Amino acid sequence: MAPWRPRQAQGLVGFCSLSDDQQWTQEDGDPIDELRVWEEEEDQEGVDEKLFTRNGGKLREISLEEIEKRLRNHWNGGLPWKALLGSLERENAIGEKFAVEQFRKVPERAWHWLLQELCVSGRSSFASELLEWLRENSFCRTYDVLDSVVIHGYGRERKLHKALEVAEKLGSNLQRRGYNALVGAYAQNRDYGKALETLSKMKTLGFPPDVVSYTHVIQACRHGVVDIYTGFRLFQEMQAEGVQVDGKVYNDLIFACGQAHKPNEGMFFLEKLQASGLVADRDSYISLMLSLGKHGRTAEAEALLEEMKWYGLRPNLKAYNTLLGGYSRKGQLQQIDTVKTLLRDTGMSINKITYCLLIDAYARAGLMDRLEALYQEMRDCDIRPNTYMYARMITIYRDTGQWQKGVKLLREMQQAGVTPDAHVYNVIINTFGRTRQLEQARIAFFKMQDGGIEPDVVSWNSLIDACCKAGQPLEARKLYYKMVNDGCAPTAQTFNIVIHGLGEHKRWNDVNEMVEEMRSKGMFPNVVTYTTLVDVYAQARLFQDAVECLQTMKEDGMGPSPTAYSALANAYAQLGMCEQTLHVLQTMEKENIEINLAMLNLLINAFSMAGRSQEAFAVFEYIKEAGLTADKITYTTLMKALIRAEKLDEVSGVFDEMIKAGCRPDGKAKDMLRSAFRFKERELSPKDKSFAEEYLAK
Repeated sequence: MAPWRPRQAQGLVGFCSLSDDQQWTQEDGDPIDELRVWEEEEDQEGVDEKLFTRNGGKLREISLEEIEKRLRNHWNGGLPWKALLGSLERENAIGEKFAVEQFRKVPERAWHWLLQELCVSGRSSFASELLEWLRENSFCRTYDVLDSVVIHGYGRERKLHKALEVAEKLGSNLQRRGYNALVGAYAQNRDYGKALETLSKMKTLGFPPDVVSYTHVIQACRHGVVDIYTGFRLFQEMQAEGVQVDGKVYNDLIFACGQAHKPNEGMFFLEKLQASGLVADRDSYISLMLSLGKHGRTAEAEALLEEMKWYGLRPNLKAYNTLLGGYSRKGQLQQIDTVKTLLRDTGMSINKITYCLLIDAYARAGLMDRLEALYQEMRDCDIRPNTYMYARMITIYRDTGQWQKGVKLLREMQQAGVTPDAHVYNVIINTFGRTRQLEQARIAFFKMQDGGIEPDVVSWNSLIDACCKAGQPLEARKLYYKMVNDGCAPTAQTFNIVIHGLGEHKRWNDVNEMVEEMRSKGMFPNVVTYTTLVDVYAQARLFQDAVECLQTMKEDGMGPSPTAYSALANAYAQLGMCEQTLHVLQTMEKENIEINLAMLNLLINAFSMAGRSQEAFAVFEYIKEAGLTADKITYTTLMKALIRAEKLDEVSGVFDEMIKAGCRPDGKAKDMLRSAFRFKERELSPKDKSFAEEYLAK
């Protein structure tokens, strides 16, 4: 009996429906997912050979002399095997000179064996001619098995047209095994549509597919060639047809579920496999752990790791990297350090992927000192960063406002002989754009083109955004038209960027033109577009237009959007319009939108801007009563409320409470505390001033 592991409810409910948890809203995607893609690309070598190993595998090198020798050993009787095979080799046909009667006593199993040996040695054309000779001279009672051997052989040699010729020649005489082989031939040549059609045709003709036919298509799900929902449907068909599901099928489905981020379904198949007395393989466990980690279910991933050990499957570095990815997403630094120590204690050498995961974890936690020390440690171990790692480090420096270090890393990358790819250039362009260095962003864009790298939609969007951030929305619009003329199709995000830039500069006619341009390209305004419009109208104090946008959004069938409402509430809050901010939140509640911490922080800010600190703290108490955890923004906004209400003595108390709550004060929080001390400066003695500086340093 396997060890207990914590799980959520399992089952196959909603097999054919997409889940919301596959959506990501981060601008740069999920770095751990990007890392997984990079890791998979490094593992892709030889995938074609791995795709179809069941009942086939690689072709074997075996000479006709070896085949003839084995024939003589088992079915001699003075038969001219050498002449028969020699005739096939010379003429790819059997001449009439062979006395048919000499071979009459050869059993069918001998012909079956010979056909198989010819096919697995890459001589399916010989096997096909031999089969024709056998059929013409009525050597066998049935030919279903022999036909399937030849069809399967052509499929394995990637000669689908030859396999189809054999099947078409047989016509209505093609039997169950022949159809099964034909499914395999289609699958081995990656024509999965035809493979599925043939499966359906078999059922219509009353030929039940065997487990191998199902396996061929299900195995393709494992490698992402066929979507996971097809695999689910085929599994259900197998059960309905009474086809015995074996360990290979279960492992392929578990692995495919992990790759498709379907942990519940993967756990379901794992339970089914174990209930059959079988054991999952290591790759299946790791794939499932990866999916659980992505969904924040690290306790279950840990339990699977222990289960692997219990079954005698030694976890490899990929298994531990999978755990690190899950811990990184949840910010579980203690568990990350435990795994790091465990790897070193067991003498397991960590690789680039491990370092990338650790760096990402420290970046999420804001531990830049540990991050940079780890990066240096990696360099000291002679592990050279690749393009992915450079891109990730540059992104981290960009997001922490240290863009100069990112540019320095780019120079280091070039000096190390690592050629920047499109992703690296996109990060650099975006970095310069965020820091309003439009000219540098342009230079990076042109360098990208000079290096023979075609700018993609992300490159264009980043440069267009750089123009908007630099206060040049008309230049951004010109870039949009150049992008289209250069053959790069814009996305909804492209239009949203330009619309936002034009709206910030109150160019309302141009905004309307871009919305119409968007429609002309076959794209209708989405939630982000409407949120952008609400935001620019509200920031311009055109509140009626913002409200009308919300109404139009509902009329277009998009339903209430939390982000659009929040954009309106934020504009009200910045002006200290407390009642209007509160009204927006109440409207959201009426429309069954759950009020979260970010929205309540907006309400605190509204009261803060209005100098109504008492109401701001009342909202803070509500946050605690609702079981929410206040964040840095909550505490910083409360400090601002106290300063605006001239309650300077209470500011340091909020700062202390922030630290006790586990929130690490950022630059804004410290600036707020300094502001409070500066307002009191005239009242402080020199001793008090010294205390204030020590307090801030602490």
